[in-house]
Amino acid sequence: MQEEKKNLSDEQLAEHFQMGDAEAQDVLMDRYKYYVRSLAHARFLVGGETDDLIQEGMIGLMKALRDYRSDKGASFKTFATMCIVRQQTTAIENASRQKNKPLNDSVSLSGEELETALFYMRHPSPEDILLDKESEKE
Repeated sequence: MQEEKKNLSDEQLAEHFQMGDAEAQDVLMDRYKYYVRSLAHARFLVGGETDDLIQEGMIGLMKALRDYRSDKGASFKTFATMCIVRQQTTAIENASRQKNKPLNDSVSLSGEELETALFYMRHPSPEDILLDKESEKE
């Protein structure tokens, strides 16, 4: 059955999907996976990998499948490109927001470094105690 669908246009596949045909989605997702990958490789995600952008692009493609309307005059590829790029752009903007800065700049501690950090959290130095007391007074 899927072989028959491979001969359908993108627009026809989107229409079939919107009528409940899950195989149409599989064919279109397979047809566009390299295109989504090429769009992802042209972008950069702070603190992320290209695979993250590919995943975001596939989400954009699924949204395009869900929302495409042939009566609006655009081809499916044009609409899908807009949805894919928009989804990737949103991911990039969210990753580069200042509210994520501590998370993006953090360094994972392991072994001896982790034990040292935990020790100093549990046993503050006399200087830290004094600074805390002064902060409380202010």
